[in-house]
Amino acid sequence: MSDDQQVTAELEFQARLATLHDARARLASLEAALHRLAIDRPTMAPGEAEIRESELAARRARASEEVAVLHAAARRAHTTLRRLTDPDAEPDDLDSEDLDPGTHGDGYQQPPFAESN
Repeated sequence: MSDDQQVTAELEFQARLATLHDARARLASLEAALHRLAIDRPTMAPGEAEIRESELAARRARASEEVAVLHAAARRAHTTLRRLTDPDAEPDDLDSEDLDPGTHGDGYQQPPFAESN
């Protein structure tokens, strides 16, 4: 857990966050365009309105997918950053000396069942 790792993780998180904000802004712009289209529809030719709506809807679907992917990447980067900077964060892996001597293997022990009355 060196300072270089922390700086790198912070820069990675900030870059992913900036990319996510840009993608969300593009999505908001597309949603605004769809709203404007709904307002302008009565003044447009019928075929033109449907073509424009389908084009905007397809672009909005792609932008929504992009936002979801970028959001997941930003959350992973945030988790990595938290592991490097937060003293109470969960470790990436456990050293074998940190494990209890009786729990090697899968580490799970079935608790005893309570007797029914």
